[in-house]
Amino acid sequence: MPYFIHQRLAKASAAASLSMAAVFSGLPAQAATFAGSLGDFSFENFSRAPLSTDSSVRTSTLTTGEGADAVANADAQFNTLPRSEAFNSLDNTAFTTGLVGSARAKSDATVIGNFLVNAGETFTFDFSGFLDLFTVTEQPTDFAAATLAAQYSIITPDITPDSSIELDSFSLVGQIRTPDGDDDFFVVNSAAITLLSLDILDDIGTSKTSESLSIDVSGRYERFFAQTTAFTLVEFKRGEAFGESEQVPESSSPLIWLLGMSGAIALIQRRTVALF
Repeated sequence: MPYFIHQRLAKASAAASLSMAAVFSGLPAQAATFAGSLGDFSFENFSRAPLSTDSSVRTSTLTTGEGADAVANADAQFNTLPRSEAFNSLDNTAFTTGLVGSARAKSDATVIGNFLVNAGETFTFDFSGFLDLFTVTEQPTDFAAATLAAQYSIITPDITPDSSIELDSFSLVGQIRTPDGDDDFFVVNSAAITLLSLDILDDIGTSKTSESLSIDVSGRYERFFAQTTAFTLVEFKRGEAFGESEQVPESSSPLIWLLGMSGAIALIQRRTVALF
């Protein structure tokens, strides 16, 4: 059944969780900002093996000033032996320790599977995923942000070249910005997707200096095909972590958001349609 949830997180009183406290305790003693963006998505129990698979990852980091550091990691695999399973994961961290500096870590990962089902066949698989976002700032002029978006789509070639039709999709997006930016998330899926679990934990401190957001989700995809159909499962994930320390407040803080998800999916669609 279709499911949609959107929540804009308000700055409210909440105690820091033990897990986040453990993360923050490992920061350098002079850390002025810290941000982390982690996520994972996996697929299993396919009712039919894919005809072909593909996967790709991309990472980048950028730092300015002394004492700034950024690390970006990504992994993606679509295995067919001994059974069909796919997953991808991101892990981005960024922190600054100097009076002036910035750090940015970005990554994305994609898995693709091409399938063919016969007329009268029901195609199914199970999926699960999570995102963990956290930010820390020490001074009023500091800024930290963490974002992550994941989307998978079932697409089939259209009658015209280089075009496709999206049959179903699932999206999971989260963003936190400290101290005073927009904090929100949403989870949305189409009718052929049933959510089996959805756990959300947000932690917003009264001092607005540390925040975290965790979302865990699992579900099942099931669609009946009346005709023999070729289609592609494509899952794309993008994450970013950013921290900035300034001696003098700037007029505006950098906006970190996951723009271009639909554009990235469209490019992947054009790439996969050519395989059929």
